[in-house]
Amino acid sequence: MAGKAVDRSLLHGESIEQFRAAIRNAATRDPYERRLIGFLKSVMMTPYDLVAKAKSQPSSIEKILISFISAQNLRAEKGEITAGTVGNALKAVKLLLEMNDVTSLNWKKIKRVLPKARRYALDRVPTIDEIQNVVEAADISGKPLTLVFTSSGIREGAIEKLRVADYTHIEGRVGRLTVYNGDPERYVTFISPASCRFISLRWWIFGRCSLNAGTNLYRLQRFNFIFGKLYVSSARWACCIYNQPS
Repeated sequence: MAGKAVDRSLLHGESIEQFRAAIRNAATRDPYERRLIGFLKSVMMTPYDLVAKAKSQPSSIEKILISFISAQNLRAEKGEITAGTVGNALKAVKLLLEMNDVTSLNWKKIKRVLPKARRYALDRVPTIDEIQNVVEAADISGKPLTLVFTSSGIREGAIEKLRVADYTHIEGRVGRLTVYNGDPERYVTFISPASCRFISLRWWIFGRCSLNAGTNLYRLQRFNFIFGKLYVSSARWACCIYNQPS
């Protein structure tokens, strides 16, 4: 999901065009750009300057990268960031340089400075009670977000690409979502009856006639789904529908 707006004016020019061409998925491109911006601001360089200097003075850029990683390592030791975050920042820089034909850096040496990152998450599947507590605590626009994420397993970046045509209500009141429709990463997943009830409620309140196949299922207005953006006067109805047995 889109978070705080980031000034991307630093990302321009032919070198950035090459960088962006390597990441066709917008949901993946966003964090890469954020990490690259953070690095460029930290070392006070433009993408063009970084690429040019990496070609003419590779040893100088190696020192800059090692110095940057060392500073991030200190933050990781203090618990400000995770070890994996340090490596992710380097990935963005490496992609920019590789896509602009910078082949003279000693990446093996640079990567030796990286902290050892955990190769697996400590996550676990939430219990039904935990999910129910989150849904009950969420506001009326957050409830459908929680329900769709937990029942479908989709990434948050996939939400804003969903269209009305990507949703199908099938027998048994289960919902079918086509994620990344039109992309090579396209796949199908399903959402719970409770999620479907919120979608149906949204269409009933605002009128499905106002929607078409290309309408976004997600609207970037205070992180509300179109089908989750319910007026306060409709909150009681939404809660009643949510609490109905499946």
